[in-house]
Amino acid sequence: MELIFILTYNCNYRCRYCDIDKRAEDMNDVVIRQSLDFLSNQDIAFTKTKFFGGEPTMKFHGICTLIDGFPQNQNSKFYVTTNGSLLDTKKITQMKDRDMIVTLSLDGDQKTTDENRVVVGSGESKYIKILENIRWEESFFRVNQVITPKNVAAMVENFEYLYSLWFRSFNFLPEYYVEWSKDALKSLVYGFQKIQKMRAHKPIFLVNSENYSPTSFFNFGIVIDTDGSLYGTNLILAGRFEKYKSELKIGSVFDTDFSLLSEEEQTQYLQKIQICLEKEYSHNVLKSVYYVNQILSNFTIQYDQ
Repeated sequence: MELIFILTYNCNYRCRYCDIDKRAEDMNDVVIRQSLDFLSNQDIAFTKTKFFGGEPTMKFHGICTLIDGFPQNQNSKFYVTTNGSLLDTKKITQMKDRDMIVTLSLDGDQKTTDENRVVVGSGESKYIKILENIRWEESFFRVNQVITPKNVAAMVENFEYLYSLWFRSFNFLPEYYVEWSKDALKSLVYGFQKIQKMRAHKPIFLVNSENYSPTSFFNFGIVIDTDGSLYGTNLILAGRFEKYKSELKIGSVFDTDFSLLSEEEQTQYLQKIQICLEKEYSHNVLKSVYYVNQILSNFTIQYDQ
């Protein structure tokens, strides 16, 4: 089962495709300690533990504390996805020492990436700084290549650029929960077909092969929010789903009698998630989600064959 920590809702970027309601809300040390106590008392096997935000490296000390204090009877792998702008040699060394699996979000070259990113504060691009910080460690990082209806025509060129930087582990992430035109969907299919044909001379590890969720894009598992509340989905990260938190909450790390949802309750919970999605998104957007998911799934299956 997956475990997800939402360490902060804060971020030093305001990416145009990110629906998270950015705000100064962090997981404090009390919740971190209580989360470790809670996990020590649970008879649940967590194979993956992910650190989410906002920008999770804004709470880098919290990540290290949770990994260092994680129950020894758990054989979990630890994952973090970051925009990379706060990384330095010290943090990268600490990540490697803790055997973390780190995914860096870069949509492509600087022009493509900066089109979707707004930096809080100075407003200046941090793209070059990010590359300088990881220049000697690029093989350590995976990369999230976000593909939007706007940049889909350049997805192959962006892939080739990122590959030229020595990235070899790719998570292709088409933008979900927006409306894609037929032409944009055709470009997505064409782009994946071209990347498929490149595999002979540009082999990659396809991170998408590791990922599965019964709800497109959103993860299903045990989610620990900044205040210690427990959810079965990270859907609650998106600002528009804040109002559903009370009905999606399944407990708290401060509960002494927490029990995992039964299979029947999990089915009902997934139905509840689907109802929330149908309330918030139009029929055309949900139809786009279906097509995008099929295109990505087909590419992943074919690439793995």
